[in-house]
Parts: sequence; C-alpha cells; structure tokens
Amino acid sequence: MAFLLVLQCFLLAVTLLVMLIICSGPDTWHARKKARELTKAFRDKHDILGYSTVLLQETDAQTVIRQLATPSLFAPKRFIRCDGLFSDLKIAEIRQVAKRLLDDADQTILLSVEEEPLPQKTVEALAEVKFVAYPFPAMMGKSFVDWCKEYAKTLAVSVEKAQQIADGFAGDVWQAALEIEKASANPNAPLASSMEIDPSVFEAADSFVRQKSWREDVSQLETEAVMATFLSQTRAAIRVKDRATDGLHPYVAKKLSGVKPGPFPLMLRRLLRAHAAVRTGLTVGEEAETLF
Repeated sequence: MAFLLVLQCFLLAVTLLVMLIICSGPDTWHARKKARELTKAFRDKHDILGYSTVLLQETDAQTVIRQLATPSLFAPKRFIRCDGLFSDLKIAEIRQVAKRLLDDADQTILLSVEEEPLPQKTVEALAEVKFVAYPFPAMMGKSFVDWCKEYAKTLAVSVEKAQQIADGFAGDVWQAALEIEKASANPNAPLASSMEIDPSVFEAADSFVRQKSWREDVSQLETEAVMATFLSQTRAAIRVKDRATDGLHPYVAKKLSGVKPGPFPLMLRRLLRAHAAVRTGLTVGEEAETLF
C-alpha cells in the first residue's frame, strides 16, 4: 500500500511538469475526479494559499491567452482549469494557445476536461506542446459493475446494494455514484429511479416537462417514485436550457434539447414543495400531486 501511495505521488509530480493536461472521454465523472486530484496536487506542491489556481468560466481564445500571459505573484507556477476548451476553439485559435503555452512553459499549467477525445487536427496543432492525456471511455458491462462494487466498498455500502444500483443504472456513472453515496448515508433509502420503476413514470415525466397531461399515467403508481423521477427530469431540463449538460446522460440531454423551454424553475419549486410536504408528513399520496 505504501509503495502504491509513493508511486501515485510520483506520477502526479511527473504530470505537473507538463504544460497541458487533458482529461477526456464520455465518463466525465472519472475525468472530473482526475482533474480534482491534479488540481489538489498542484495546490499542495506550489500554491498552498490558492492564489495561483484559476478556474476559467469563459473559454474563448483571448481570455485563455490573456490568462496564460499573466504570471503568478504568489507561486512559481500558475494552474489554469477549464472545461471544453478545445471543443470551443478553432484550429487557428488552438495554435495561438499552443504558442502561448510554449512561451510560458516554465510558469503555467493548463488543464481542460473534454467530453470527447481530442480530434487529430487538434493533436497536430498541439504537436510542439508537452502534454499528457487521461482518457476515460464509457464504462459498461462488467467494468461498470466492478466499479460500482469497488466504490461502494469505500463507502461501506453492501455488495448487494451495489449490484442493485449497477443493474438499475447501467453505464450511468453519475447517477450510480449519487445512489451509492445516498446508500452510504441511509442504507434503506429507495433508489431515485431504476429499471424496476414502471416505464410510464418516465413517459409522465416527459409529459410534465412538456406541460402536457400526465396525471392519468401515474394514477396507479407510488407518489414518491413519481416525484423523484419528475424532479430528476425537470432539473435535467433546466440544465439543458442553460447549456450545462456536463454529466447528463447524452440520450437525456438530446431528448430534452427538443423540448420547448417552459417555466422550469417554477415547476421545480412546486415539485420541491410537494416533496417537502410528503417527507414532513403534511400530506400523503395523491394529495401531494395536486401541489405540482
């Protein structure tokens, strides 16, 4: 175990010698986890106060180049973290960023989380830049089940519960991780949604976010299961509307992108009010559905 910790620290130290780090792939849960680990490694080594670690909200070429050209006053290096940088920039702009990285080789590290592997043209534009890529392909089948069990073990969640979660959320690492963390806090908590829930719940949720009739579809179903699914779909619809789809299942994001934007925040508030009423015992069953 000690050897593995030493090896991990060595690999992180080697990684932080490069100018550019790419964490990419459809498994954005693990890509972001790696990005957090690398950010922490940088801060522990170079930036204890946190003044030289920058999170970029804007990823246009000029903003990135301006940040790269600004040296740190508090640490020997700066660490710039962003999302989707190379999916937003044109090839000419990527070449400009590459040139700036070469000029700032001794003082700046740039890390970007990308949902897709870098295209060949982008790799060619970065040919002279020293960078390392961490690919995270989609987890399916046995690898997904094994990961669920391993993650569950670290949080003292039973193997049986991990298997149930793996069966219910095949390939959806984000939702599976949330369910495992929830089970760690409350082993008896029901799953937010799973393959065991009647498919009509999802049809009703689609009707709800589209502001169409839905009550007849859920008349025979448990209110808590209905609310959990409606909450999930409404929250996803808000994220799609705001173009904050990172972490959403691609199928869900694509489906909701075709939904005409409605008063989603108001709908979500009503759902949360109904959920709170049920959980606190103020109302039960179908009575709660009148609240949303």
